[in-house]
Amino acid sequence: MPPVVVGVAAYYAAAGVVTTAAAIAIGIGAAALTYAATPDVSGMSYSNAANSQQQMIRSPNEPRRYVYGRAMVSGPMVFASESGADNKYLHLVVPLATHRCDAVESVYFDDKVAWSSSTGMASEYAGKARIKVHLGDQTTADPDLVAECSDWTAEHVGREITYFYVRLEHDTEVFPNGVPNIKALLRGKPVYDPRLDSTVGGTGSHRWNDPSTWEWSDNWGLCVLDFTRFSSGIGAEQDEIDLDTFAAAANDSDQPVYTDAENVERRFTCNGTWQADQTPSTILEQMLTAGLGTHVYVYGQYRLYAGVYQGPPVVTLTEDDAAGQITVRPYTPRSELCNAVRGTFVDPDQAYQPTDFPPVESAELQADDNGEYIDDDLDLPFTQSVWTAQRLAKLYLLQKRSGLQITFPIKMIGLSVSVGRIVNINLPRLNLAGVFRVDDWTFEMGKPVQLVLTYHSAELFENADTGGTPLVPASPVNYPDGSVVPTPSNVTFTAFEPDASLLGQLSWDAPGGSNAYRYRVEVSSGELLAYQANPSGSVLPLPRLDAGNYTVRIWAINLFGNRSNTPAEIALAVDTAPPVIGIDAVASLFELAIYPRTAVATATSTVFTVLGGTNNDRGAATELGTGKSVVWTGRRADTPYYVWARSVNDYGISAWYGPVELRTSANTDALTEALEGKLSQAALDANLQQTLDHLASTADQIDQTLEQYDQQISDAVSTAQGAADAVELQQQTLTALGETQEQQQGLLVELQRADLSSAERISLLQVLLDNAQAQMVEQERVSAEGVQRMVKLSAQSDKAASTLTEVQEVTDTQAQTLLQLKTTQEGQTAQLTQISETTTDLVQQQAQLTLDVEGQQGSINALQGLFVDVDGNLVARGGWVSDSNGLLNGVLGFNDGQVSQLDILANVFRLIVKRANGTTFEGLKVNLANAADPVLEFAGRILAGTKIESPVVNGGTVTGGLLRGGRLEMVGSSHMTVMAATPFGPDNLLEWYGPRTGSVDGAGNPVLTALTKARAVSYRDNAGDEGVGGTITVDQIIGNVTNIQRVAAPPTGYWYRETISHASAVSWRKALTLKMPAVAHDRYVSLMNLQMGINNSNTTLGTSFGGQVQARLKSGTVLKTWYIALDGTAAGGDGMQAGHLVEIVSGALTRQIRDLFLPAGQGEVQFWITIDVPAGSGVTSYDLVASVGWPGVTNSLRAYGPFVDITSILAGSQSGVTLT
Repeated sequence: MPPVVVGVAAYYAAAGVVTTAAAIAIGIGAAALTYAATPDVSGMSYSNAANSQQQMIRSPNEPRRYVYGRAMVSGPMVFASESGADNKYLHLVVPLATHRCDAVESVYFDDKVAWSSSTGMASEYAGKARIKVHLGDQTTADPDLVAECSDWTAEHVGREITYFYVRLEHDTEVFPNGVPNIKALLRGKPVYDPRLDSTVGGTGSHRWNDPSTWEWSDNWGLCVLDFTRFSSGIGAEQDEIDLDTFAAAANDSDQPVYTDAENVERRFTCNGTWQADQTPSTILEQMLTAGLGTHVYVYGQYRLYAGVYQGPPVVTLTEDDAAGQITVRPYTPRSELCNAVRGTFVDPDQAYQPTDFPPVESAELQADDNGEYIDDDLDLPFTQSVWTAQRLAKLYLLQKRSGLQITFPIKMIGLSVSVGRIVNINLPRLNLAGVFRVDDWTFEMGKPVQLVLTYHSAELFENADTGGTPLVPASPVNYPDGSVVPTPSNVTFTAFEPDASLLGQLSWDAPGGSNAYRYRVEVSSGELLAYQANPSGSVLPLPRLDAGNYTVRIWAINLFGNRSNTPAEIALAVDTAPPVIGIDAVASLFELAIYPRTAVATATSTVFTVLGGTNNDRGAATELGTGKSVVWTGRRADTPYYVWARSVNDYGISAWYGPVELRTSANTDALTEALEGKLSQAALDANLQQTLDHLASTADQIDQTLEQYDQQISDAVSTAQGAADAVELQQQTLTALGETQEQQQGLLVELQRADLSSAERISLLQVLLDNAQAQMVEQERVSAEGVQRMVKLSAQSDKAASTLTEVQEVTDTQAQTLLQLKTTQEGQTAQLTQISETTTDLVQQQAQLTLDVEGQQGSINALQGLFVDVDGNLVARGGWVSDSNGLLNGVLGFNDGQVSQLDILANVFRLIVKRANGTTFEGLKVNLANAADPVLEFAGRILAGTKIESPVVNGGTVTGGLLRGGRLEMVGSSHMTVMAATPFGPDNLLEWYGPRTGSVDGAGNPVLTALTKARAVSYRDNAGDEGVGGTITVDQIIGNVTNIQRVAAPPTGYWYRETISHASAVSWRKALTLKMPAVAHDRYVSLMNLQMGINNSNTTLGTSFGGQVQARLKSGTVLKTWYIALDGTAAGGDGMQAGHLVEIVSGALTRQIRDLFLPAGQGEVQFWITIDVPAGSGVTSYDLVASVGWPGVTNSLRAYGPFVDITSILAGSQSGVTLT
């Protein structure tokens, strides 16, 4: 090593442990340099970064992103364009990672899965969105995007960039909040695994310099290895990396660890993302947190040690090795101490956002710290398992508490150890013995090696997995899903009395009783939307609507603008009598309470007319009454009756509904109980006097009642003179009642006679009772008629009051309308005044300069001002105009806050460029002096006009209207290219390249009808077909010519295995089916490492038996036949001489199945086996198998790899590869 390099190494070593960036800066020349990168658990700002990495942003300058393992990411919108009628479609391109990725598992619109690799587009977005993902291995631009957006060309391939292309259709129902935030769950970089590289001691096909052989993995050790060798990471070469230590770390990462009694997970994984604006050392330190490992650079190589026990020790150090005073620190300093660890990890169950893991706490350690709770933070940006996070936190806590540290100046034996290695310490005088890890190693010229050792034991790491604080899963945080909005409940409609403006009132209950919702209410009749509103509360008055049946729908709208997934609905009938759909009744012995029903809620003004009869003839029925319900009295018990009903309101009458048969009750139990024990002869005799007394009392009551009726009649007469006749008739009735009363008094006197017998008394008593009953009936009749007249008069009075109320409400409404008109007129007057004042100001600001030179008048007008248009918008105008003899020129500007416009008024517009030397030249000129021949020139060359002069055309003549949106380009001296937006020529071409044509029309334009496919060197037509004439020479064609597919074997190695336990022949058995996509060309198919035939037979030496293997199409057509024999000899057959024999013998080398001819349109090959066992062979047991290589045979290709290579070659193509 050159002395200067040693000096550099010693310089950095003198400072102690150097940084990763310093090690990289020094380079591999400093072989003696040692450094160690350890986890950075501070987290810094990764929580903010984790949130921002999922946001689709607009940024012209965004650092590159890289992904290891699995991560939820979005990115900048590098392309956005609209297409379709009225810009119906929005096209977006968002890069996710600047490297190849393994897969995009799902794409999210906001937090809802819109597309997944397994199920495709979600039904909610089917037909409304298109999502296409590209994993960085694409070689052409997205054809759909190229076809639909002219700004995205075939050159926009995006090589080595993983991105998604999304097309959204404008639909406010599907995207109520506009463009959603689009993000994707990504499986990131494929990584190299030295354990699978047979060239470095592994077993497999991975190769250091061939990324196509690498596979995706979230193994922590492999991801750190990739970062170590990655050019945007550390960028180490292969000989600078100790692959054995990285392979060991990968094995440590794959160790299974129990999360609970039943489930296991791998010990360490690495799942996360980072951007190129971070330093490599920062990224590496964050990645190391996922394994609590150490990344060291020693003796010119990088090494990696996982956070597991790294024994056994490599050397034992004693006092004899000491080169100075040994310093021991028995405990962790108080400033670094903790007895609990809190922190965050990236939780897949919380949308891959940073989430707190349950803290790891120790009551025992807290007691050791005098009961003080001391916590430390551990942030894990590359960890996505709560179990792993807790294990790492526990290991971190135990390492913090095992604070024994030794500073050991050592002799030259110290050169044999390095950072991360494990040593034994045996210091009897200090009573120290145990296993320690080298945490720091420094060396200065002329001084001993200085080691810093910390206690390191297997028990510490075992305790981190099992003992101590039990691990618990994180409690899920159920964030509200803004896209899920509940439905309002308990929707009711309360109809108002007939009103000129309002129909009634809707009310409902807010979801969850929350007042944070707004609402959307729609009232529709079929496809017609009759009314809509957006109230902020849960009550809404409904205006009058046209007569008809309506559906009311109500959605709740949350703070995100999303509305209920399902609306609340009720039906509503307006301004028409809804039909009766049923009649309910409550039956008693002598009456029926009748309740008609309709299908919709009705206003209070809607009532029912009810008819009743003793049979089902409506013509013979009588009207029972009108109302919301009707009671039919005076019926016989247990008797059928028939009723009809129809609805009536202010706007019409519905059809009759019925008849409905109703029956009065037959239950007389209540009546019998009431009369039981009260009708015996003894009771009559005993209570006779009481009855007489009651009659006397009744007579007094009758007198009082008559007086009351006299008063009522008097009041009725004074209230309504129109009822005089009725009052007179009632007076006559009362007179008759008085006469009846006199008769009753005479009978009572007669009843007091002592000489009457019991029979005569009973007879008189019966007459008295009959007269009293008749008198009561007459009283009830008179009372009913009086009440009816009073009700009628009250109704008339109420109606008059209601009419007055309506007139008052109409008057109030008209007054309010006039007030609004007055307010509107005052606002318009103020606005006109403002416009007038603004116009006056503008006139005052306008200045005019007028010159008169030799009779020629010229003026310059300058205008600058602000206007308010009729909609109240602020408009800015400015500019100047010059006028000379009516010829105008000038510049005018316009800006209303939404559109800005600059107009240049002139016949000729020139852009003069001034050179550095002070001279000028005419850069751009637009000459419109001749309207028939406008000219556009640049630097003296005509760009557009009647003729175009340009080196591209080489003097050719093309009018500006010939190829709108197209291109005509002269190539070389003999060829030309034509591209057009619309098809041209007899073959409907869009692109044509070939010899120049001499055919021109009368205007000098090329005749495109002369451009045909037959004359083209290459073309593309309107149907999308492309053609090439002549010969195409290429070095390599990658595509459908050759296709190689690797298929993994089942865990057992067998696709088919059948044990035969008899000595007879076995008929044809289908052992295996090969399926591949059918194509429109013939193919040859070969299979490597596939074997079929006999195994595990009990044949003895000198005997043999055999059979055949056939490859067939699905239709049964035989493609090839191979003969197999137990002793390895063949009886002939196709492919024998080429060495491609399907024969199964223990210890035989594996061969190929080659050149199966698969006709066009075929995609399935079946392999069949049959065995013939000759008599006397002694064979009674064997297996028929189809397997990878030969399980259990050491020289089989199964030892090479458990897979089958399937090669498909198009017929007629040649590989061009030979071996000599």
